[in-house]
Amino acid sequence: MEGGEWRTSIISQLQNRNRYETAAFQDIISFQSRLFDNVNTLKNENLQLQLVNERIRYTGAESVISGGSSSNERVQALEQKLLMQQEELTSLHRRRGENTQQILSLNERVHDLEKQLQAKDIVR
Repeated sequence: MEGGEWRTSIISQLQNRNRYETAAFQDIISFQSRLFDNVNTLKNENLQLQLVNERIRYTGAESVISGGSSSNERVQALEQKLLMQQEELTSLHRRRGENTQQILSLNERVHDLEKQLQAKDIVR
């Protein structure tokens, strides 16, 4: 090869390897990004529900003094919805942790395979 061709050849090979190696993780990365977005959305919705819950409790306390029972039912329904949202958020956090662990495991496996490939290249 002439003066600069070996450099462009190596760069091209590295770029091809990078595309090939990262393609396997694109789905995991995009899935984790979507989970992160869902978690943020649920956190915001949870906060809004907590605010609504506090408002209802405040107005509910006033209506209990007045003798209203329908607001208690609304408070219970909102508390149940809040509990379901918290459970879903916990589930999303768990899935996010599992996905992160899977990414780490796959990265370790890729690293091991690269070592094996380098060892085979040295033998040749």
